Amino acid sequence: GTADAGTADAGDALMGCDPEASPFGGGAGTEEDPYLLCAPAHWLALGPDEDVHHRLVADLDFAGRSYAPIADFGGVLEGGGHALANVTIAGVDRGALFLEVFGATLRDLRVEGLSVTATHGAAGLVLTVVSTRPTGGGFSRGAASTFEDVRVEGAVEATGEAGVAAGI
Repeated sequence: GTADAGTADAGDALMGCDPEASPFGGGAGTEEDPYLLCAPAHWLALGPDEDVHHRLVADLDFAGRSYAPIADFGGVLEGGGHALANVTIAGVDRGALFLEVFGATLRDLRVEGLSVTATHGAAGLVLTVVSTRPTGGGFSRGAASTFEDVRVEGAVEATGEAGVAAGI
């Protein structure tokens, strides 16, 4: 993908992101210096830490690649207007780009050509938005999750007798 005209990264489409680096392409995970995502492996490394910031700096095409849903996400993901394309999730009990989010922020992201087929629970973006988490002595209340300017195009199907399919 290319950078949007007029932004600080207009001269460097990947903003210094190294597609071969692991687990992310650069950055420190802070708001000022977010982890950079410019390869499918970077996206698949997203995790539950609520204090971590990520920035997608390129479109990611998952055609011909396996996609394991992100089990738990709690950070900030700035999509930069970039897209995930051709994500196929099939043969699972529960499927979505994110199975669970807790206190997460997803912003300015496109998903194109998504196909989710799961037995019991299927969704396009997020299967479950969680507001509390278990702790040693009960449950903790979490921050609300926020979704801003996120567009998802594709097909979602639950195949089980009691399966549930949802848009978000």
